[in-house]
Amino acid sequence: MTLLIDKTCKHCRNIEEIASFHSEIIKLYVSNGMIQLDDGKEHPLDKKIPALPALIVGEEENCVVYCGEKYISDFLNKISQENK
Repeated sequence: MTLLIDKTCKHCRNIEEIASFHSEIIKLYVSNGMIQLDDGKEHPLDKKIPALPALIVGEEENCVVYCGEKYISDFLNKISQENK
């Protein structure tokens, strides 16, 4: 799972906090439409991502994208319940 967040977004910060309990989530930061990678490079945000925060679940062709604090929070709560 990959979480795309903007450091200046209140909703993104809330999701970042919830996501910190899920070690399988990779966090990437977005600024001005560019994804900041760990190697210092930037790549443009895919136009298919309509809003941030965005959680991408699954592989490229079979992925599901959850956008918005409520949808991501609901999904993470659901998988937490399933893993108990």
